[in-house]
Amino acid sequence: MRLIFLSWAYPPMAYPRATQVQRLAVHVKRRPLEIVCLAPEGDHRVRSHEPSNAIDVDRIPRALPTRILERMLPTRKRNILREYDVRYLWWRLAARHLLKRRPSADDVLVTFGQPMVDHLAGLAVKKCTGVRWIAHFSDPWADNPFDPKANTKRNLERSVIEAADRVVFTSEETVDLVMSKYPETFRRKVAVLPHSFDPRVYPDVQPTGSFTIVRYLGNL
Repeated sequence: MRLIFLSWAYPPMAYPRATQVQRLAVHVKRRPLEIVCLAPEGDHRVRSHEPSNAIDVDRIPRALPTRILERMLPTRKRNILREYDVRYLWWRLAARHLLKRRPSADDVLVTFGQPMVDHLAGLAVKKCTGVRWIAHFSDPWADNPFDPKANTKRNLERSVIEAADRVVFTSEETVDLVMSKYPETFRRKVAVLPHSFDPRVYPDVQPTGSFTIVRYLGNL
C-alpha cells in the first residue's frame, strides 16, 4: 500500500501549508507505509529551511510556456504568471504525473488545498483509475469569505466532494459551513483532523502582567 500525497505547497516553499503537509508525511512515515509526495519544481520565490526527513518527493516541472515567459517578464509581473500557472496548468501536469505512478486499488491518494486546484488533479485521477482518494480541504472553497469569486466554484467543489472517498477539514465549524448545502450522504464522508502541536515546545507560562498578546501565524 502506498500513500501518495499531492500538494502544490511543499518545502522548500515557506508557506504554512507546505510545512503542515510535510510534517504530516513525516509522522505518517513512522508507520509501515510507503509514502510518495508530488510537489512542483522550481518555485524560487520563497525558501524554507524545513528538512526533507527522507520523504520521497517527486518534483513536477512547471509548464514549458511558464518557464519561458518567466525569463522574459519583469519581476513585478511574475506573480500574475504564477497565479495563471497554478490555476490552469499545474493541476493538469500533476494529474499526468500521478497517472505515471500507476495508482492501484491498494493505494490511497491524498490531495491538499490550498490551492484547491490540487483536488482537480485528484478528481481526474479518480475518474481514470478509481484509486481511493482523500481530499483534504482545510479551508472552505466555494464558501471562502476571502475569495470574491468563491461562489463560481460551487460546481467544482461539489464534483470533488461527490467523487472523493473521504473529505477532511480542520474544524467542525468549517464542516458545518461547507456541508450545509449538500445531502447527508456527502457529510458521511467527512472527517475532522484539527491542527496539532507538540506541547513540549510550548511549556505553560504564568502571566506576568495585565496584557495578553495574541499572535496569528499564517496567510490572511
